[in-house]
Amino acid sequence: MYQLDLTLKAMVRVVGWVAIPILFSSCVLSTDRPIEDFPTPAIQNSRSVEEGADAKPTNTTSTQVASTSSIFQAPIARQPSSTGVATWPPVFLQSSYIAPVSPPVDIWDRMRRGFALPELENSALVERFATFFAKRSGIFSEQNTGPRKFLFYILEEIEARGLPTELALLPFVESAYNPHAQSPKKALGLWQFMPRTGLDFALDQNILTDERKHIILSTRAALDYLTKLYRMFGDWHLALAAYSSGEGRVQKTIDKQIKLGLPTAYSHLALPNETKEYVPRLLAMKEIISNPSYYRVALAKIPNQAYFQAVDLSHNMDVDMIAELSGTDKQLLKELNPGYHKTVYFAHYMPNILLPSDKVEQFLSNGRVMDFEKRESKWHLQKLLKTLKVSEVAHLYNTPLKEFLLMNPVNHNVLIKAGSTVVVYRHPARERMPLIKDPQLQIQKPTSPLKKKMKVNKK
Repeated sequence: MYQLDLTLKAMVRVVGWVAIPILFSSCVLSTDRPIEDFPTPAIQNSRSVEEGADAKPTNTTSTQVASTSSIFQAPIARQPSSTGVATWPPVFLQSSYIAPVSPPVDIWDRMRRGFALPELENSALVERFATFFAKRSGIFSEQNTGPRKFLFYILEEIEARGLPTELALLPFVESAYNPHAQSPKKALGLWQFMPRTGLDFALDQNILTDERKHIILSTRAALDYLTKLYRMFGDWHLALAAYSSGEGRVQKTIDKQIKLGLPTAYSHLALPNETKEYVPRLLAMKEIISNPSYYRVALAKIPNQAYFQAVDLSHNMDVDMIAELSGTDKQLLKELNPGYHKTVYFAHYMPNILLPSDKVEQFLSNGRVMDFEKRESKWHLQKLLKTLKVSEVAHLYNTPLKEFLLMNPVNHNVLIKAGSTVVVYRHPARERMPLIKDPQLQIQKPTSPLKKKMKVNKK
């Protein structure tokens, strides 16, 4: 009995020693101390003190990033933030995603956490381009205002689809984040859509707008296209190559390699030089963003919050009126809406306008108290039923010729063909035109008197 009692006491001591740390840890975790004060695990590119400031960190992808193997499942609806500030963690497409302990400090930190593209076999080429871009680091600096305005939105859309966040660097490669950038081959916008490809992805191009420059619509189209290409090739390097030079060319090259019994990886394909360098350029951008201090690049300070917000219009409005109601600089308004050609935003032909996030409430509240007739633009669209001279069109619709020429890209001495759409003064007594599908303006040069005389002589 005495021995049994000693045994029980010994067991109690053991249980007690085990229980104390458990109780202690539960007390610590139940304190009101903020979670940011606790030690956090290294997310990516951690360096030891011995490596020094100029030592390049090992570029390993964090295990806390969603895997690309299952990124094309049905996306989960993202809850919008009422404040315009990003919620963290983002919604990824697999339940095994482990959220970082602390929110990102800026947009670059947030981007790094989603890096997931595989490395290339030819790392020397990537390093060469990284050094090249580092010497021309103006595109990453405060001088380049494009990333400050558009990068947050693009990153949001990429994360919502569960795609690798390196794709947010593609506009750097394509256009240096300039929505007005145009290539010699007529590719246009942040994502450099060719006219035909733009139409394939429902990007309208008419006298009012070129949606290849529209920030929201072109971004959605680009991510749709990249998603399609990834599903087609099952490899991000090949998908990016196809985005650069077309899926047909990449597929033909792969088929040729298969017939010859050769490897079909991106690095082994005989592609044009521009396409061969496309992925290395993107991965070089990734290297710089991952290790800016190593490359001695000062990244622009971009907060992790929305710069703009989309606002729907119920009626036509002049740019000047929108700028006045919202208190937004007119130049900034044009920069946020680069896809619109006119100084009037036509509500039925443009899905929305983009305003600075901190100006939206002012725009809506001022708009409510202003009389509708003052808010609505004096301009509207008119479809011509017959071919007319420019002066005849202006006179027919009571529009001063000088103002007509400012609103319509024509010379005064041409004919405007029947079926064309023109911008003219709105008349209260005139019936409003029904919605015009694909508004275009076609002109023809008038026949010279000499040619007319020659035709008469031939007869």
